[in-house]
Amino acid sequence: MTIERNSMISDQDAILVGVSGGPDSVALLLLLIDIARSTCFQNRESHPKTLLNDNHKSTLPDNSNKTALPCNDNLSFNNISFKENRNALSIRMGIAHINHCLRGDESDRDEAFVKDLSEKFGIPFHSLKIDVIDIAKTRRLSFEEAARNVRYSFYKETADRKHYTKVALGHNCDDNAELVLMNLLRGSGTKGVAGIPHVRDNWIIRPLIEISRQEILEYLNFKQQPYVNDSSNSEVKYLRNRIRHSLIPFLKEEYNPSVVDSLNRFSRIVMDEESWMNEEAERVFADAQFQKKGNSYAENSNYTEMQSGVRDDNISDKDNKIEKHNLMEKHNPSNKDNQETAEIHLALQSFAKIHPALAKRIVRLGIERVKGDLKRITLKHIDDVLNLVSSKNSGTKLHLPDKILIIKSRESICFKKESMALREIFGKNAKYLEKRRKAGSESAAHNC
Repeated sequence: MTIERNSMISDQDAILVGVSGGPDSVALLLLLIDIARSTCFQNRESHPKTLLNDNHKSTLPDNSNKTALPCNDNLSFNNISFKENRNALSIRMGIAHINHCLRGDESDRDEAFVKDLSEKFGIPFHSLKIDVIDIAKTRRLSFEEAARNVRYSFYKETADRKHYTKVALGHNCDDNAELVLMNLLRGSGTKGVAGIPHVRDNWIIRPLIEISRQEILEYLNFKQQPYVNDSSNSEVKYLRNRIRHSLIPFLKEEYNPSVVDSLNRFSRIVMDEESWMNEEAERVFADAQFQKKGNSYAENSNYTEMQSGVRDDNISDKDNKIEKHNLMEKHNPSNKDNQETAEIHLALQSFAKIHPALAKRIVRLGIERVKGDLKRITLKHIDDVLNLVSSKNSGTKLHLPDKILIIKSRESICFKKESMALREIFGKNAKYLEKRRKAGSESAAHNC
């Protein structure tokens, strides 16, 4: 029921399939080819039962790769859950492959394998070869984050350029269970333990997200379709791999043989509640938006600078005046840079009426609106903002990572993206003060 229940594919869709060459993405490609060619209607024995009905457990024997299995009348995967008398879908497909240059010849082998697949099935092939390790070092990111950024940027750019309406990825239910467990170990909030969404932003779809890795391997065995293995998937230096190869097998053996099913059920429950809470947060956030009149900051002449919730008491009154001058200049509504910087004001009284859990979501939304994401934002930062909201001091400022400035006035809390980081501001002030100090010393020496 996965594809139909989540409205993943529509008639006339153009689907870009992310194919690494591994079993998940190859199975996904075959599945979508079957949909495109409507073989699931014409030859029902071409699929194992497990990929036709996700209510059934795996039934394909380990040593079997030729015998067709009887199918249930209610097709619930791949065409999948489209009724047999339904007209065939007309979809266009393309293959996207990224060579991360991580494993040398093995990476080149994978790219050649996927290109051969595209030629075999007559599907357009879009590839990118890029040194992700170099990008990670240059931008000071982890390899996983850099690789993810590269992947999604490439998918988006290719989809826009070649007019694909959807991007299909091969994540399965084991991937989801591993991510949920990893985020639990990291102490993530509900968004993290909600797992991998079936559909994201109405253009990224994951048709295999409710299918197990074992079922996928059996499907490929049944179809007699080769694939490649990524040797880095067995490297235990990655937390994800240690969870996959050590922790989950241990939990299955010692605690719960169905731990993967349990984690997936848990993530679905959390995902539904997360969706509901997000809707409620969006409603309250919209109601709390506050338009301040006049100069938003000039009236707050008495303010305190803070970074990550810690008051900075090491600034002299003289330094403070210089800091205030620089900040005011940037915040001046007539300043061109200020006009290009998004800012949001929320009424303070809105926070007094809502549950603390909802208040945290409102703060997260405010930061995300002006920052673009929530990277480097922790629970401590959220708590610092709420402490600022509840404090009696007006005009207090709080600096968060990535140039985010929170300013409390008498009536509202402002979320703003700065054009300069706090350390850059203090760096410029330090240079200015040093220049003034030297000038003063030279003047004193001259007077002597």
